[in-house]
Amino acid sequence: MASFIGDNNLIPGRVARIADGRVGVEVDAWGTIDAVAAGAAAIGDNVTLSIRPERVIVHADQAPGAPGWPAHVAEVTYVGDHFRIVLNVAGAHSIVAKLGHLDNGGLHKGQAVTFGFPERHCRCLDGYSAPASAGLD
Repeated sequence: MASFIGDNNLIPGRVARIADGRVGVEVDAWGTIDAVAAGAAAIGDNVTLSIRPERVIVHADQAPGAPGWPAHVAEVTYVGDHFRIVLNVAGAHSIVAKLGHLDNGGLHKGQAVTFGFPERHCRCLDGYSAPASAGLD
């Protein structure tokens, strides 16, 4: 079983495809997310995607056709060396982003944004169930 130090976004899903060390994971209301395989999951398995908050990219708008997923800013907290941003996604999930002083773009609570993350930083963990308090509401 994996363990983590610090914040981590854990997203439950089901394996839809596997090819060349990459996994396509179906996530409710998000579609398929591509990730790096970090285990031996099989098609149809329930898995958890892991993405660190510092790898989440937030765009201060929801431009049509922009890569990523739409969200709304739920919290903006200054934490000294960075801003901790909590995003509400598809009404059911929360994603935490860690943005530097110059990267926060003046984000404010209630703002519509788009977020994403590089595939190379998203890991598919097989046989790991996200605890209720691990970044998802």
